[in-house]
Amino acid sequence: AVGRDKLKTAMATTAVPAVVAPIAGPFVGGLLLSLGTWQLIFLINVPIVLLAIALALWALPKSESTCSEHFDLFGFILLLPGLGALIWALSSFAERAVDFGEVAAYEMLGAGAFFILLFCLHALRRTDDPLLDLRLFSIPTFRASIRLLFLSSIAFYGGIFALPLLLSQKTGMNELQIALMVGVHGLGALVSRPALQTLTRRFGNRYSAFGAITLTLAGTIPLLAPSLYRYPILLGCVLASRGAGVGFLTLLAMSNAFHDVERSKVPDASSLSRVSSLIGASIGTAAISTLHGVAMRGGYDEFSLVLIGLISVALVCAWGTQSLDPLRG
Repeated sequence: AVGRDKLKTAMATTAVPAVVAPIAGPFVGGLLLSLGTWQLIFLINVPIVLLAIALALWALPKSESTCSEHFDLFGFILLLPGLGALIWALSSFAERAVDFGEVAAYEMLGAGAFFILLFCLHALRRTDDPLLDLRLFSIPTFRASIRLLFLSSIAFYGGIFALPLLLSQKTGMNELQIALMVGVHGLGALVSRPALQTLTRRFGNRYSAFGAITLTLAGTIPLLAPSLYRYPILLGCVLASRGAGVGFLTLLAMSNAFHDVERSKVPDASSLSRVSSLIGASIGTAAISTLHGVAMRGGYDEFSLVLIGLISVALVCAWGTQSLDPLRG
């Protein structure tokens, strides 16, 4: 709708809810826990859903569909249980902190991978209207952006899950104070959004991504210093720096993914970007919870922090691709 020239600005704007939610969610959750019982963090979803339905009926414009594609029912039958089983298995690992005697989670993980593999084979062989067009991965900028989005989702959502565990162990903060600190992390992600268009135009996508990775590490490595937790203001600055780096990286990957995608394939590109972000978020959360659970059985130490650092370092892998920047080949 906005054209290719304004794509980055439009994507950064529409992606704001993705970084606002990590600000509002922990704060509201911490507030509800401090005021009432834990059931409230689930019941709060009821008015939110009702408000969303009302806004959809009121605000979304009505338009007639011009789509001539046929629904890929067989692909849907393969992909739905594949993604469902994969996310369920990862969530199960997170909840149990990996009980290595638990077989069901590994069976679901294998089943999910099997169904997704079958879907990939089906989608690549189908020439007309696959449920998700995996041939988009042949576009270098799209492939590099999805890889970057997947890694940044691991770091962003894994970090959001790890920070409350870390702050509860290292500080004497209550639930509301911890929620505010996690909100500072999300605020950093929000503040970095307006700089996306300016920095990418001046330095290109590749160098902007490398700068965001560096900023993420600068906001992660200091968390290993025990003395940091005695200074709340300094701790907040560190968390804001980490949030700004990984938030900028996520928005960059989301916007750059559509650069060379033809207009008719934008829905496929959007779906693939959401799936990669969802799986990355699930892996990050499960990995942090697993490592934390293992550490708690043998002494907490700094295991969750080390994992956050390693996840951030993994983002450097994205630096190795020239195709991230369409202007530089």
